[in-house]
Amino acid sequence: MKIELIYDVGCPNIPNARDMLTKAISNLRLETQWIEWDRAASDSPLYVQQYGSPTILVDGQDIVPQGSSGNSCRIYRDSNGSIIKAPPYENLIQALENSVSK
Repeated sequence: MKIELIYDVGCPNIPNARDMLTKAISNLRLETQWIEWDRAASDSPLYVQQYGSPTILVDGQDIVPQGSSGNSCRIYRDSNGSIIKAPPYENLIQALENSVSK
């Protein structure tokens, strides 16, 4: 399983995304870590530039597919349609569970 967090430095939503990753991995009792990519860093892979901040990929797939968003602050909505500061927790859990079951 490969988990990646893609972000822009200074993005105010990064702490929420990190907290969510920590919670999901702990709740599912997974023995894994994630990789973080600063979109602007010279050592980041080219593909991370196509995603807004924050984006979480599991096994190379965006857990909330929306097409390329590039240099942007991503906005997410929960199941009630309310704006949230990180991808929906339910999407992350589903992506992690799908990866485990492969």
